[in-house]
Amino acid sequence: VFVSRAGVLVLGWTDHIREAGIFALALNIAMLVGLSRIAVATMFSPTAADLYARGDRNGLQQLFARATLLSAGGAVVVAIPMMVIAEPFLRFFGEGYAAGAPIARVLILGYVFVALCGPQQNLLTMTGNEWAAATTMIAGAVANIIACAAGVAIYGPIGAAVGVALALSIWSVAMAVYIGKRLKIMPGLVFALLSIRPSAIDAHQWNWFLRASK
Repeated sequence: VFVSRAGVLVLGWTDHIREAGIFALALNIAMLVGLSRIAVATMFSPTAADLYARGDRNGLQQLFARATLLSAGGAVVVAIPMMVIAEPFLRFFGEGYAAGAPIARVLILGYVFVALCGPQQNLLTMTGNEWAAATTMIAGAVANIIACAAGVAIYGPIGAAVGVALALSIWSVAMAVYIGKRLKIMPGLVFALLSIRPSAIDAHQWNWFLRASK
């Protein structure tokens, strides 16, 4: 919650009260994109824990890839119409709220990127890496505040939105790198794309992924 609301907090702290209200409404719209990831993660977690306990890394990799595809697909299906109707929807609350449409679109893109990475935090917590999940979240929260503060100082509310989207992206990439190194699990979309050719997942490509994540 703190990560998501960082933009609202920073705008409020810097006396951008009206902009904070507009930002909060735009954020609520953007967060609809993340519902697919939350729904998928709820079903993903117990199965991931079971596969990890049995030492089935290949099964865990395939499950993570399927969960990522479902998460990403749901997010994109919601994001496309939301990008289109953001402005008229916000205008329904008052003409001044229409200024939040660009903010909503930037935040939507940030949440789409998170969905494209799949339920990474759940993967960490279900495989005995709770401290890594907590550490990356704390780092993401700190980065979020810093990015929002810099964004507000330079570009105002839209800068706060860019800061939130950037922090979410960095947080997701950091988790992906840790998961690759610690669990030897490739990003779900990468694995899914390589799986289009059955012979694509081989030792050479896995070694390439490990070198790239260092």
